[in-house]
Amino acid sequence: MKHKFSLMGRVAIALVLALSLSLVMAAPVAAAHTVSATSDVAGSTPGASKTITVTVGNTGAAEAIDVVVIDIPPPGDLGSTWNVTEFAAGIPTGWEVAVATDKYGDRIDTLTYTGLTDTIPIGESDDFTFTATAPAWAGDYIFTVNTTDTVMGTATGTFTIVVDGTSPVLNTIAWGDEGSTDIGVDDTLVFTFSEDMDPLTVTTANIDANLPITGTGTTYDAASVVWNVSDTVATVTLGASVDIASGDTVNPTDDVTDVAGNPDATVPTGVPLALPTIEDDVGPTLNTIVWADGDNSTGINAGDTLVFTFSEAMDTTTVAVGTLSSRLPLSAGSYGDGATIAWATDGKSLTVTLGTNVNILDLATVDPDPLVTDAAGNADDTAAGGPAIDEDVGPILRSITWNDLDSSASINPGDTLTFVFSEKMNTTTIDNNNIGARLATSEGHSYGTLTAGNLSWNDPDNYILAVTLGTGTTIQPNETVNPDVAVTDVAGNGDATDGDGPPIAQVTVSVDAPATVVQGQSFVATLNITDVTGLDAASYNVMFDSAILELTSVTAGTVGTTAIPVGATTNILDVDLVVGVRVVQNVSGTAGVSGSGTLAVLNFTFIGNSGENSTITLDITMLSDKDANEIYANWFGDLVAATALVGDANGDGSLNALDITKIELIVAGDPDHPETPGADANEDGNIDALDITKVELLVGGFL
Repeated sequence: MKHKFSLMGRVAIALVLALSLSLVMAAPVAAAHTVSATSDVAGSTPGASKTITVTVGNTGAAEAIDVVVIDIPPPGDLGSTWNVTEFAAGIPTGWEVAVATDKYGDRIDTLTYTGLTDTIPIGESDDFTFTATAPAWAGDYIFTVNTTDTVMGTATGTFTIVVDGTSPVLNTIAWGDEGSTDIGVDDTLVFTFSEDMDPLTVTTANIDANLPITGTGTTYDAASVVWNVSDTVATVTLGASVDIASGDTVNPTDDVTDVAGNPDATVPTGVPLALPTIEDDVGPTLNTIVWADGDNSTGINAGDTLVFTFSEAMDTTTVAVGTLSSRLPLSAGSYGDGATIAWATDGKSLTVTLGTNVNILDLATVDPDPLVTDAAGNADDTAAGGPAIDEDVGPILRSITWNDLDSSASINPGDTLTFVFSEKMNTTTIDNNNIGARLATSEGHSYGTLTAGNLSWNDPDNYILAVTLGTGTTIQPNETVNPDVAVTDVAGNGDATDGDGPPIAQVTVSVDAPATVVQGQSFVATLNITDVTGLDAASYNVMFDSAILELTSVTAGTVGTTAIPVGATTNILDVDLVVGVRVVQNVSGTAGVSGSGTLAVLNFTFIGNSGENSTITLDITMLSDKDANEIYANWFGDLVAATALVGDANGDGSLNALDITKIELIVAGDPDHPETPGADANEDGNIDALDITKVELLVGGFL
């Protein structure tokens, strides 16, 4: 519901909200998530108006974010240096925003976004946009983003916008010759500037206009423009139609700017292009081999790529698919069946996409055959042995699943814990004697008395470890495990699991319904599901008091982006009275779905009388995985939906003076008195002074 307030009212409410937020943040809850905060604006000139989009990402592994607070620097109420001039147009759908001003009361100090019908789920992000005028003083301005998740966990991220009033200059231009001793195709010109530049102001599309050549030359015919990481150096690869001569100069136009937007201030004479005499009679060298983990497995597998980078442009005909193994021989192993290659347009790098049955061990080396030559025909001159392919990425523990074999809802001897790693492991690094230390739980609990038979790997892949818990186990659900570095992959890399590691999780299905609803109105209860793996189908009964609640429809939930369609619903009758609904769902296809989300959405109407309530429970439940195995889960209901009279703001089932005061406090924005369904006495979707008057008339007997 939306409130309508006067300007003074909004300011007062904003101050109350800001005070409330500061009190909450004074005793933060341990973070259940982590957050990333980035801005599409990296720099500004002093006093410039900037529309800033802040992308807030939920990088955690536990809860969705539902509160985002952007502090306008400096943090706190000392007086904002950036003047926020507009923010209403940048509120994401499903969110609302409240503002608090600085201690002077003339500038916005914080923007507080609250998710009404939306959150930022795990692994996703949302954009929050506002317009602000940069301060007149140069400097690095740090914006702080504080987030709260659905279980009151907190996290903080920052981003920086540089205010810069100094114009850049072009310091030098260096020519890199590819062997012709004259500026020509595939040569490079390296432009070095005095500070971080806006790379969009020098590109292949605008370089001739923005870096104009003065003298006899006319064009770079640039094939590529590549900036370094700090955007201070632009390397231009020249095209076939390049027209530049020795003695030409370059003076950037004002359209060439630094990251803050300051125009170039190179001296009017520009920077000269000098052409030294170079004769290419030097053989190339293989400098590096970079492995890219295409499947995020942390091990070298089919589909991964190896990028071979040479010291100069090569004769690309000297390494082809048919000659790959002989021209770039591995010291051990093979590139696999069906490996493919692709040369970069500059001829300096070769990308090999590995085939099936690839077998490359850590630190295998490559020393190119002399038949591998550069564009000038010089034979490879790589030092003996050649560079190594370093598979130096440690394994990650992805998940731990508890299988409640005795359906006791508690972890007991005989239950199993399944540990899933990201790649093939050295199985000797975990055994029944050291598991307590190597896979220590966050609470230091015991796996019980184990023998070698209690541990089993999915041989030969060896990335899944099943542990059958022994007598005396004290393991508890939701403990986390971050393996010791002594746990290694087959290449010997120590475990690289982040943070606390994954929790020991079991599937939970629970009803989430509002505590109070208005008599005669509709409401939604979600059927939430957590930590499910390979879900394919579900069936269950939704039970309720049909004299109070009417279940009008059941619609599909989603886990991630995958819908879980409702295949059938059937009324459950007690004689002629509907007491529940049988629901059957099935995920499309055979792959199943994993993660957390909503199993279904239950749409109810409250048809009972004021003051009545009903529980919503689940029974005769079943979850099936994609292999037709039961997924053991805990099912929770017992959530109450209680009615409220229209105007019954405090929900006690009657209309009196207490409700008048309650609505006044809600309208005033008192944080101790949040909205209630009954407070909207005139049912117009807003809680405001009209509702106060309406309740006064109802209590007085005038309506």
